[in-house]
Amino acid sequence: MAPTPNYSDIATTFCSALLPPTPPSLPIRDSLRGQLKAPAGFVTLDNGFDCPLPGTAESTKATYGAYQLAMNPETGNSSTGIVATHCVLIPGTHKVLLFSRQINTDLSPTEPGMANSVSSVYDPYAGTYVPTPMPEHPFCAGHSHLRDGTIIVTGGEEPGGAKYSWLKEGRKSIRTFNPSTLQWTTLPQLLNSNHWYPTQLTLPDGRVIVAGGSKTQTGPPNSETEIIDTRTSPYTVSYQVLDLPRLPNSLWIAAMSSMASALMMPFRPDGNGGYTISYAMFGGSTSRNQAYIDPDGNYVRLDWGCNGLIPALDKSLRLTLDAKKVMAGDTSGMAFEQEDMPVKRIQHAAILLPNGQVLLINGNQYGRGGGGLNGGASDNTAAKNAVLYDPMAPKGARYSCLAASNIKRFYHNAALLLPTGDVLVSGSEQDEPGNQMCQPPGAYLPQFQAEIFKLPYAFAVRPAIVSAPTGNIVLGDLFQVEYKGSVNGATLAAPGAFTHSTDMGQRVVFLRVVSNVFNAVQGTGSLVLQAPCASSLVANPGTWMLFLLDGTIPCVNASWVKLTVPATDANRIVSTHTVRAGLAHRSSRALLGTDAVCDSSLGNPSRLADPNTCGSFLFCCDGRAYPVVCAGCDPVSDSDAGRDPRIGCRLDVTPPIKGSLRRELVAPAGFVTLDNGFDCPLPGTTESTKTMYGAYQLAVNPETGTSSTGIVATHCVLIPGTHKVLLFSRQINTDRFPTEPGMATSVSSVYDPYAGTYVPMPMPENPFCAGHTHLRDGTIIVAGGDETPNSWLKEGRKSIRIFNPSTLQWTTLPQQLHSEHWYPAQLTLPDGRVLVAGGYRNGNGAPPNPETEIIDTRTTPYTVTYKVDDFLVQAGYSNLYPVYLPLPINNPAKPGTYYLLQWDNWFGKISTIAPDNSQAQVLDLPGLPNTNWNAAMSSMASALMLPFRPDSNGGYTISYAMFGGSTAGNNVWIDPATGYPVQLGEANHAAAFKCERSMVPSFTDIAAVFCSALLPATPPTPPSPPIRDSLRRQLVAPAGFVTLDNGFDCPLPGTTESTKATFGAYQLAVNPETGNSSTGIVATHNVLIPGTH
Repeated sequence: MAPTPNYSDIATTFCSALLPPTPPSLPIRDSLRGQLKAPAGFVTLDNGFDCPLPGTAESTKATYGAYQLAMNPETGNSSTGIVATHCVLIPGTHKVLLFSRQINTDLSPTEPGMANSVSSVYDPYAGTYVPTPMPEHPFCAGHSHLRDGTIIVTGGEEPGGAKYSWLKEGRKSIRTFNPSTLQWTTLPQLLNSNHWYPTQLTLPDGRVIVAGGSKTQTGPPNSETEIIDTRTSPYTVSYQVLDLPRLPNSLWIAAMSSMASALMMPFRPDGNGGYTISYAMFGGSTSRNQAYIDPDGNYVRLDWGCNGLIPALDKSLRLTLDAKKVMAGDTSGMAFEQEDMPVKRIQHAAILLPNGQVLLINGNQYGRGGGGLNGGASDNTAAKNAVLYDPMAPKGARYSCLAASNIKRFYHNAALLLPTGDVLVSGSEQDEPGNQMCQPPGAYLPQFQAEIFKLPYAFAVRPAIVSAPTGNIVLGDLFQVEYKGSVNGATLAAPGAFTHSTDMGQRVVFLRVVSNVFNAVQGTGSLVLQAPCASSLVANPGTWMLFLLDGTIPCVNASWVKLTVPATDANRIVSTHTVRAGLAHRSSRALLGTDAVCDSSLGNPSRLADPNTCGSFLFCCDGRAYPVVCAGCDPVSDSDAGRDPRIGCRLDVTPPIKGSLRRELVAPAGFVTLDNGFDCPLPGTTESTKTMYGAYQLAVNPETGTSSTGIVATHCVLIPGTHKVLLFSRQINTDRFPTEPGMATSVSSVYDPYAGTYVPMPMPENPFCAGHTHLRDGTIIVAGGDETPNSWLKEGRKSIRIFNPSTLQWTTLPQQLHSEHWYPAQLTLPDGRVLVAGGYRNGNGAPPNPETEIIDTRTTPYTVTYKVDDFLVQAGYSNLYPVYLPLPINNPAKPGTYYLLQWDNWFGKISTIAPDNSQAQVLDLPGLPNTNWNAAMSSMASALMLPFRPDSNGGYTISYAMFGGSTAGNNVWIDPATGYPVQLGEANHAAAFKCERSMVPSFTDIAAVFCSALLPATPPTPPSPPIRDSLRRQLVAPAGFVTLDNGFDCPLPGTTESTKATFGAYQLAVNPETGNSSTGIVATHNVLIPGTH
């Protein structure tokens, strides 16, 4: 049977027997990525992710981040003093408290000063550690922070034995660490029972939970939950909680014993006065549990060694909880969402970042949790690449691979967030098993080196906090932060306390922004934020890191703030943190002193009525009323229209939506939708759109009513100290066009764009396609140019002229360039020297000019030197106006040496120019992502240095950009016989030249026409389908399915039983008595009889 078309746009096949078997369909991301080859310095994983290899180039840091070894500059060593099994951030500092067990001194020596200590205070930026003796063995204890910043540590390990007799019993111990004195104190109280590997967390009211673990190294497990009441005296309690749904994979083992990393995702305001609640687990073991209780109640522990080939999981899970359902004991709709990670991981760390993203770091790809011979026989194949998880991205696009480390971090590794936004990486206690199955004796590798992982945002322009509250911030109160840079959000991050893939107290809370006033002139702003309500329970009283955000880029350094519980005087109006006068909308005038009472029946939090309704309202939180000021109201009518009822503020205008979604929309009147989905205004847009889209205004001379610059503005140079411009070009073709008044024998004018007038400026040497720059005194210097076209325009290719901005006069210097330069690059160096580079010797087939010449304007008269530039030699035929840009890089080791960015059509370099005018190439720039992109002047892209912005290190950001360009090949080539460039327009290349010159569009986003006369015949290209269908069409339908032309996968007849819940099923209606299926008549009309089926 031949295929039968079904409607005009769909052609499918109805005969499943004729269809060839097809492999299962991959996710869109993986299917497309699998067709690509990883670039140099990267590896493509089986699931399609491209991940950087260790030692990625400097240029990739802003995309993939970088590992930086934490070094002590005085000793040149990197050491934390002790293996960082436990890593706790000391509040108010960037230092960390580390502790572990005594290392096996038979296999590895202790670090200096640590012979009788298993604890140290480590400074990751100084690379130094200080021993902090702790007598009770703390290995595999629990730890958390108290409200005042004190670190409390419970449980631990058995005594150290004869060899380490100075280590006392620690399994029932309770110790505290003072962040001010950096001293340990052992409390007289003990836990009720032994806890080795317990879970510990601090509750909002200050009580500390210690739960589970094991009573000894060989069992049994400890089933007790103990509570230390830091307000009174210790007591213990047991309780039950709501059962969570089962995991989707029965082989997924996700507790610490199998070393997944689990955390609460960032708390974000949900718009209803509460916060989103989401729990996530990343990776883990695929092996079964390591211990079980036999039928007689005995604890049986499985062998912990020889597991080096058990693969870890490359999955993650998220569970979103509804607070009301949890309180009601309702599990309906509660289910885990599963996602694919780029790298299999076990025994790793999941770190909440200040922007709400999650960093996965450390660990290994094979094995299972727990240690073994000499510290962990089960580890194999380090997971060296850090991975970023963005919970706000669409599913399938949330993961990305980051930089890789050269250091393997296996069991007993640690990581935590620092106040700088960096992540400290440390620890690990063994190497991979030599035979991939069992750890051989002696393969013990205590890792004392630490690294600082710098996220990609560390290399971006980041905002900075200028001032933040130094006193207590009452939960629920408003507080003010001054900043510089760009800021649009804020978060609180709890200090980390990490061990064994867990940190029970890890929290990031997004704050409500009440107002944000920015001074564009000064580049500073003032932000009013609201601390979370105490009753929300998302932020415990205590010390937190306050980060400001520019999108997903956090500030350079967090400010430490202290959150405290509110006073008991309910219903009071809080005005201590109100917005400063003049910073917010004027309607804040009525907030202070407003008499309002919080009604608990309205819910918490809730919005109260406000007598002054424009742009402000009262927010009820924990029985108190808070003023909130919002921008966006009409200051004349004080209208409440357009306000967002969730937060009381007017909604901003919805920004344009780019890309594929716009293709499905009809452009509004006065706009056109381009092929790539952007809506662009048509000419003559209405007056009302000027503030959003700008406007073109014809520059007109009001006296004559005409608009003219006098000469075609090929060259346009602003005259310093004025708004006038110097224009020059070549003589126009008077056989076709008349000259403008007064310009018969002039190719230069001074033009006033606001008066619409020009004044001829005679210039004898032909300046067409010359180079030009400003000198220090505002003089304009012009070098090179064109040949002699007529009697009054002289040869200009070697000329050097200057234009005086005060007298508005040209002067031709007696000095000349060494050789002809037509279309040269020209720039002024910081010391006043002028560089003239490249171009052609003439426009009639002469070879390109490979010389760089230096005009030294510091001497009298000016002197000119030259040399052959290797970059120009490599550029060859395409060095018409090559890109030469000065970089703000000052190398103290090379005073007076300047760095230059050089770029030609498809390649670029960084080079230096020394005080003696000698040049040297420093490095090659990365290639363009598209080999058809021709981006120098010869192919007419526009290139520039983006604005220099101060960075956090006293320097400036350096960013180079190219916009547009040609998709065609180059217009010239070098004849190997003569070494001369040959234009494609000459001789037998005439047809090709005509085609390229006239038919190839000069925009990279528009498909080029490739001259059908010169290329093999190709069928016409059909219209581009929507992105969704375009991608789907490239996938292979899974077995039992067919992919239609529009990209949809549809089941074939006879789909299996397992697919019914997803795709439904046809069931033949059969009379069980006769075995027949018949309606008696063809059912042209079908009408349901009411009250029946």
